[in-house]
Amino acid sequence: MKAQKSATTVCITAAALLGLVGCEVKKTQEGNLPEVRTEGEVQLPKYDVQGPEVEVGTKKVEVPTLDIQTPQEQREEEAKQANPPE
Repeated sequence: MKAQKSATTVCITAAALLGLVGCEVKKTQEGNLPEVRTEGEVQLPKYDVQGPEVEVGTKKVEVPTLDIQTPQEQREEEAKQANPPE
């Protein structure tokens, strides 16, 4: 009974996760589980999974530039402004 619950939980979780990422999941074959004993063959259900269609492209974007100065560069510039060369 425990093996059946584990396999069922795995199948349900897998199907839920695939559904959350936008995939279309179709069950194509039923599954079966072995008896409670550890003997027997296991047939898990088969699924066809089709991911979402994605269009990839490029577009030109102008990115602003920043003028960043270190504290030392700022002090030097302030000193130049306070004492302009003659």
